Amino acid sequence: MLNNGAKLEKLLKVKLFVLDMDGTFYLGNNLFDWSRYFVKVVRKLGKDYVFLTNNSSKDPDSYIRKIKNMGLEDEIKAFTSGEATAEYLKRNTEYRKLFVLGTPELKMIFNNYNFKVVNPDRFGEYSEQPDAVVLGFDKTLTYESLTAMCNFVRGGLPYIATHPDINCPVENGFIPDAGAMIQAIKISTGREPDLIIGKPNPYILELLSKKTGVPMDEICMVGDRLYTDIKLGLNCGVLSVLVLSGETTYEDVKNSDIKPDLIFENIGEIAALLEKLSG
Repeated sequence: MLNNGAKLEKLLKVKLFVLDMDGTFYLGNNLFDWSRYFVKVVRKLGKDYVFLTNNSSKDPDSYIRKIKNMGLEDEIKAFTSGEATAEYLKRNTEYRKLFVLGTPELKMIFNNYNFKVVNPDRFGEYSEQPDAVVLGFDKTLTYESLTAMCNFVRGGLPYIATHPDINCPVENGFIPDAGAMIQAIKISTGREPDLIIGKPNPYILELLSKKTGVPMDEICMVGDRLYTDIKLGLNCGVLSVLVLSGETTYEDVKNSDIKPDLIFENIGEIAALLEKLSG
């Protein structure tokens, strides 16, 4: 574990732990043995935690149900790049009609934020033109929807992406994620998104800070990936904690320019240290 006194003091003052999920809190469909202990200590010390994911193909409730089904009995909160994108557009733009390249769950998030998702009729015609287009992780992608997206982007409409991940890890390897779709659209249209909300871009954590009311200097970003979780923490100037229970190894840290503030084997070690430091 790499640390120093100032960083440990800052860890003790954290009010909100922002947690990556797979590789940090659980693996596949199973909670890590130490995750319940982490939750117990966080609650005992009057702190809070929230799950943060770039995956915009599902809504927050889907992740909450998944974790509850693993047997965690607690008040669970999750924030996705899809919800963050809706939150950003509502707070910062006048867009109200959107073409969304995304799953039904992502479209429902925008509906819940009072956006009108413009869908084509069975002839491929649009009764209303969108104000902007949003690209998410669309597991329901069709050639027709990709063509429509490219036409809108080529036509100059504001273009926002939920997150930049090229691939999404699955049980047997990887599947193309939103970043792969961004590249396909770029080759066709010559344009990249005007804005990408998700990790490691700071927008997603800034929005979560506003949504929870917890200031950035009392937030800690915890995850197992240097290039998303830790880079997000560094981009936002919050305490960044790497856990070695997922993708990243000590050797990866040595070979990377992205350096976390603290490194632990897992979140159980974080909990044990918090108990010790709090006396």
